[in-house]
Amino acid sequence: MNRDMLNELADLLETKKGTDIKVMNMQEVTPLADYFILVNAGNKKHAQSLADEVTKWMKAHGIELLRENGYREGTWILQDFGDMIVHLFIPEERSFYDLDSMWGDAEIERESDGK
Repeated sequence: MNRDMLNELADLLETKKGTDIKVMNMQEVTPLADYFILVNAGNKKHAQSLADEVTKWMKAHGIELLRENGYREGTWILQDFGDMIVHLFIPEERSFYDLDSMWGDAEIERESDGK
C-alpha cells in the first residue's frame, strides 16, 4: 500500500467522523504489517460503521480483508489487510490497550489532532 492510498483512507475515516487518527509506519518495528492505522470511534455502532467503510474502500481498491476480530463487540475492531492493519477503537479501549505507546518506536506518517 502506498502513501497516497494511506492518506486517502485516513481522509475517508476523517470524513466519516473517525477521530485521533494515527498512521504508523511499522516496517522497522515489527514483521506483523507495514502500517497500522489507529482510529477512535464515538461508540460501538460508529466503530462497526467505520469498519464497514474501510472494508468497502479497500475492496474497491483490490485489497481483500484477510481477518477481522472484534466486530460484534465493537469496542476494538482489528482489520488485517496483509501489509496494513486497521485498529478501530472506542476511546476507553484505546486508552486501556495503549497501542500508541506500545508501538511508540514506529514512525508516525500522519496524525490528526485528536478532535
